Amino acid sequence: SCWLTLACVSQPLVPGGMAGIQFPANEKGDRSTTSFNKEVFSAMANSLGAKDLEDKIKSEKDWRHKYSVHLDQVVERTLKLQDTSALSAVLTKGLEKARSM
Repeated sequence: SCWLTLACVSQPLVPGGMAGIQFPANEKGDRSTTSFNKEVFSAMANSLGAKDLEDKIKSEKDWRHKYSVHLDQVVERTLKLQDTSALSAVLTKGLEKARSM
């Protein structure tokens, strides 16, 4: 389990094993940065109470080319928070989601 960073940095445990940054496998068994990022950013949108944004992130079919639109919205909505504990809660939710995967 990777609890300290967003992705695991490791050395291969066996010769010929994978080393470097290892993103968690998705439900298909792929190590997809798309799946990882969509999960983290949708959790942050949920924490913001932005169900519309959460749904858009989860349903985006062209994440590779359109992720910046959604990321900008998450950042803009987060920066509008005046309460520092609410801001901290959103950021913490994103980190907790990343660490739980």
